Amino acid sequence: QFSIFSNTNSGSLHGFQFAGLVNAIKGRAGGVQFAPIANIALGGFGGAQLFSLVNYAGEKGAGVQFGLVNIANDVGGAQIGLVNAASGRLVGTQIGLVNVAKKIDGFPIGLVNIEEGGVFAPEFWYESGSHARAGLAFGTRVAYNILSCGADIDNWEAFRPFAGWGFGGRISIGSFFGDIDLSWHEVFAIEGAIASARLSGRVVAGFPSKKSGIIVGLVLEGYIPELSVEDDGGAVATFRVEPRFM
Repeated sequence: QFSIFSNTNSGSLHGFQFAGLVNAIKGRAGGVQFAPIANIALGGFGGAQLFSLVNYAGEKGAGVQFGLVNIANDVGGAQIGLVNAASGRLVGTQIGLVNVAKKIDGFPIGLVNIEEGGVFAPEFWYESGSHARAGLAFGTRVAYNILSCGADIDNWEAFRPFAGWGFGGRISIGSFFGDIDLSWHEVFAIEGAIASARLSGRVVAGFPSKKSGIIVGLVLEGYIPELSVEDDGGAVATFRVEPRFM
């Protein structure tokens, strides 16, 4: 089907739809839909929905959705865009700024990754070097993002707050879990304190992995030379106890 403006089909499609604005199919799209405004397949798709502001599949999609916003029920394949959403199960990957799915069997890549039943853990902790921190880890069962804030409180006359963002991965074995993440912390200068930037890695092991409670573990934080402005490099191992709610 080819149209300067829009293509509509009350049945199913087996082939190709190209429109200057919108493609819409009541049934299932088996093939390729290409339109700059919207590609809609209420019965799902098997193939590709490409180069649109919005790609929508009401039922299962098998293949690729490539657009600004991609929405589907179950997806077997890939969603690539700024915002990707799968209301059912995703088997494959999501690549975008924000990725959301009910269940993911795969690995999403994005600034924000959210999965029902995934990681959601408010964190509060204190580490050697007088760093008091709070953060929120959120994401899927295997990959998460962490937002954090805190302060260096070893010298109240040079109080230095900081904020950070990072990403990491989680491995769960029974009730035990292991987290590995990498974060960038920006330290702000207030009242004459020195501004700084830190790149730090964290390895945490704890128990339990799926219940609220107190998590006890070890943290290894490394300061990388050149990237960490005021540090010459090295690592600090700290014993950590934190309340975590999952």
